[in-house]
Amino acid sequence: MRTKLTLLSILAFIPVLMQAQSYFLNGDATFLGNDCYRLTDAFNDENGTVWYADQIDLSEAFEFQFLMNFGSIDANGADGIVFVLQTQGTDALGDTGGGLGFEGFDQSFGIEFDTWSNADNGDPIFDHIGMVSDGVVNHNAPQAIAGPVQASNGSVNIEDGQDHVVTVRWDPATLTVAVDFDCVPRLTGGVDLINEIFNGEELVYFGFTASTGGAVNVQTVCLQENILASDPNSFICPGMEVELTAAGNANGSFSWTPIDFLSDPNSAITIANPPVTTTYTATYEDLCGDIINSEFTVVVEPLDLAPTASGILNCVNETVDLSYNSGFENLDIVWTTPGGAELNNEGITVSNSGWYQINGAFESFCFAEDSIFVDANFEVYNVSLSSNGNIDCLQNSVNILAETNPEANIIWESDDIFIEAPDGNSIEAIEAGVFTAISVHPISECESEESVEVLNLIDYPTVEAGEDDSLSCRFPTLEVEGASVLPEDAQITWSSDTNASIANANSLSPTLSAAGVYYLSATNPLNNCTTVDSMTVFVDETLTFDVDLIRFPNIITPNQDGDNEEFRPYLSNDTEFNLFPLMTDVELLIFNRWGQLIEEIQKPLPWNGRSSGDELAEGVYFYTYKFNIDCNGTEPFDVSGTIQILR
Repeated sequence: MRTKLTLLSILAFIPVLMQAQSYFLNGDATFLGNDCYRLTDAFNDENGTVWYADQIDLSEAFEFQFLMNFGSIDANGADGIVFVLQTQGTDALGDTGGGLGFEGFDQSFGIEFDTWSNADNGDPIFDHIGMVSDGVVNHNAPQAIAGPVQASNGSVNIEDGQDHVVTVRWDPATLTVAVDFDCVPRLTGGVDLINEIFNGEELVYFGFTASTGGAVNVQTVCLQENILASDPNSFICPGMEVELTAAGNANGSFSWTPIDFLSDPNSAITIANPPVTTTYTATYEDLCGDIINSEFTVVVEPLDLAPTASGILNCVNETVDLSYNSGFENLDIVWTTPGGAELNNEGITVSNSGWYQINGAFESFCFAEDSIFVDANFEVYNVSLSSNGNIDCLQNSVNILAETNPEANIIWESDDIFIEAPDGNSIEAIEAGVFTAISVHPISECESEESVEVLNLIDYPTVEAGEDDSLSCRFPTLEVEGASVLPEDAQITWSSDTNASIANANSLSPTLSAAGVYYLSATNPLNNCTTVDSMTVFVDETLTFDVDLIRFPNIITPNQDGDNEEFRPYLSNDTEFNLFPLMTDVELLIFNRWGQLIEEIQKPLPWNGRSSGDELAEGVYFYTYKFNIDCNGTEPFDVSGTIQILR
């Protein structure tokens, strides 16, 4: 004889004075008395079901113990009994014959005790136990879960006219179902009943099916009025009483300790009315002869409602759920809103702030009231953005700074893409786009947002430095031609590889006087992008002139009319050619008609008819002109002559 302690919760206890337990019969099922039911008689094609009236909760462990009798016809006896969990209801009835009354139940779990061998279903030749599902009894089908195994540990035949003790256990923690036959463990199956079989549904009906076909047998189950025990914890108000039920052998003896405040300490069902919280232990012998110790705690306390709110009203939660926490169940609840409206609901959903009152009553004996304040917060933390420009040729990233309340949570987005911001208040944009900072109030969850657009301004100017050109002794300077820049407002400058002097270096037409590579640089003021192009200036030593063509004027008219104002050498075939850049070691002496020296010039400059800055009178003057011409060599000149001044 074994002793064990069980604390299994089978069904949520409803705290009323008495809780009746009943069964529903369908088809050929018949009540025999003493909680025994005949599922089939010894007739062909019978089909009977017995269902317990209330659903059980699969999230809680359970253990059922009952008697099964499969009749006394052995070789030609059929077909067997199935312990079933299903969601169809208490009027469910399956198919006859080899389906054992289980076929046709979708979303179901069955433990079959099969007394007929159907080869098509993978049945062995001995009476067997198997775990199946969804109304399919074929052990080779995907719906098969465990088995088949021989039903009895000591015999291949269970159609012996004897009552057999069967125990069925479910453990949601390990997801296992176990079956004992005649108090001997026979089969264990691993299955997630809630999710695999019942698609998340926790509440199901339990009962038994049986059928006959061409072969028959009298098949019965004997249950117990107290097959479902009370919940291990019961709640009552001071002065109340509660029914305690120990699930065990209805014909066995029971002993409750302590015996205080119990209506019958030697019955499976007793009424408890302790003045304080008390734990009772029911000791009894089950159908297998094992001593069971089941503990039941009766919690005695005033009714407490403890209302709670799911949160506060804010920009995310437009409504708030109100509920209460109490050890008591099946309370009569009335909520009163700030406007005075009364709502008879366990919980309510509200959209206005203020005080909400809750009144609760239990069995018209316990009463309680409480209240809760629903708060609202719609505060917004505004946000503003600043940036340090756009992406251009000087900076390849842009810092964007968000300014808001320090308590705000900042979310960054760009084109609906979340952006990681390690320091929260700023990001570094490395691509163009619209960047948005969302300031989220930590309590109201209200949002404020602002966006800034970062542009990609990288656009290089178009630059043409012009064509290569040449200098010579005849053309010692040149003005660049053909240079162009876009955009027109670009900032331009010329430079050379020899650092040569450049006249008008910030124009498109600078004057160059030395050979080398010249660079035209253009910078777009909008984006600081710069483009450089180059041209080459070289010396053409083949380009010269005939020094015999040098001539000197004999009349000048320095009267400010723009003609013949100065005395300067010139070429007879190119009067506009400037010889001064080629002249070195210059000495120009001017004499009056008496041979007196009146002006001396020692630079390659023209004479303007003056002496010491004063205008000379009209007349004839004498000169001597010495200089060297440097053009692919040096050639000296020493000439003299007369020049007449006319005004």
